[in-house]
Amino acid sequence: MKGNSPCLLFFMFLWTFWMTPSALCDLLPSGYVNIQISSDGAMQVLLSDIGNGPPLPAKDCSQLLQEGVTTSGVYRIQPVTYPQPFYVYCDMETEGGGWTIIQKRLDGSVGFYRGWEDYKEGFGNINSEYWLGNEKLFYLTAQGDYRLRVDLKDFEGETRYATYDKFRIGDETTFYKLMLGVYSGNAGDSLRNHNNTGFSTKDADNDSNANGNCAVSYKGAWWYTECHSSNLNGLYHGGGHESYADGVNWSAWRGYYYSLKATEMKIRREA
Repeated sequence: MKGNSPCLLFFMFLWTFWMTPSALCDLLPSGYVNIQISSDGAMQVLLSDIGNGPPLPAKDCSQLLQEGVTTSGVYRIQPVTYPQPFYVYCDMETEGGGWTIIQKRLDGSVGFYRGWEDYKEGFGNINSEYWLGNEKLFYLTAQGDYRLRVDLKDFEGETRYATYDKFRIGDETTFYKLMLGVYSGNAGDSLRNHNNTGFSTKDADNDSNANGNCAVSYKGAWWYTECHSSNLNGLYHGGGHESYADGVNWSAWRGYYYSLKATEMKIRREA
């Protein structure tokens, strides 16, 4: 290994966590690698040796897959016109891989009943529960034709999924309007009714309900209409609940009185 290589300089601050920078860099293969950069495994980053691979970072997980990355994990990406890179979790296994995860619920460790700015910028833990951020979603989906996949799991271990082609999110002037195409899957279509609607939070009422703010009524943040057939950012009740429609609900599958155990919303560029 050459002295003072970019790899060595980049990992100089990691040696207290793992090993000496020299030893770490000697282990790296050429091209892309998935590297943890914290002692608890909270973050990983995609690198490319000088002279190998496209300019970094990639614009989404689809590009990483195209360039040979096949390991799921946390990677750094940057949509073409977005001002700075950010980290996402890439699913490189489901249905061929290349999915950028934009929402994840799995244990109730992160509160999702939040305001407009939190949903605009994103929040949570990239390795557990998080919302990527509506502004990032706008820039991501402006890059081409994206497919949305929604993976659902209940507390009995059953799973379902729904996919939509032509998924896109508008900019903030449209209240991050949801746009989607044809449904397929086995979960039932609980997102069609939300098509062409703006995003609402407890402090930003952009729904079409004349009787109040759906985000407040159903303790979530979503593309509400009058009010919803899905509420994946609702309260994490943990299975059946007595309150109506304020859980992590997908009405076409488990109805309005069952809060799902796990959800993932992920997107992949198709063209």
